[in-house]
Amino acid sequence: MSNVLTFPRPPESATPSTVFRTAHCPDCDGTRSASLQRTALARHVSWRCVTCGVTIRDRKGRAFIPHHELRACGIDPDNLPEVRRD
Repeated sequence: MSNVLTFPRPPESATPSTVFRTAHCPDCDGTRSASLQRTALARHVSWRCVTCGVTIRDRKGRAFIPHHELRACGIDPDNLPEVRRD
């Protein structure tokens, strides 16, 4: 027996994964690329326009997507990039 503890290896990719789709941006007034991003303090995930950064409301005016719906689709919200507040 050894008294050395083995720790789990860090994930191969330390950068958050990104999920993209096309969406209509009300500020850019056109179809743009949007990415899923999470808000750390509010524990929400939303689609955000890649061009201007505005939150894109989807699905009957809802801005945020529940974590359980993302996990059901195979997306882990904790691995998504975080919204940067400059």
